[in-house]
Amino acid sequence: IGMAKDMTRTGGKVYLEVFAYAPKYDPTSGKVNKECEHGASCHGGEMLFALPQGRSKGTPSSPLFMQELKFAQTYSQEFIKFIAGFDPVWAPFEPIGESMNFYDGKGPYVKAHYRSDQCRVLDNSVGSVWPAFYHIGTTPLPPLP
Repeated sequence: IGMAKDMTRTGGKVYLEVFAYAPKYDPTSGKVNKECEHGASCHGGEMLFALPQGRSKGTPSSPLFMQELKFAQTYSQEFIKFIAGFDPVWAPFEPIGESMNFYDGKGPYVKAHYRSDQCRVLDNSVGSVWPAFYHIGTTPLPPLP
């Protein structure tokens, strides 16, 4: 979030996204992340939807996977539109609301202050060990009880 804030402060347009879709098909057999085999949404798994593979690779085209195949095609079209410079379905990051885009089986949506509490705890518990440049523009928090 800090880097996104810095980039927007200097005029950059930033998009943050969480791939929130738990795939039914894991072609890597858990090599990316064992939790992917149990319905978790995995970062590495996103690439199979952003850039789906053809020729017997990627999501199978059997009736059991048709909904997943359709999702992969839709997500891929949105992803390619974005990297080609067209208006994305994702909302730009807003530093005040710390907006985070999510994309799941229903499509894109935005959550404000996603993981803010987690970041505060991490900053408070281990923030002092981070290099000085991580502390620029941050407010020290009181110690945890």
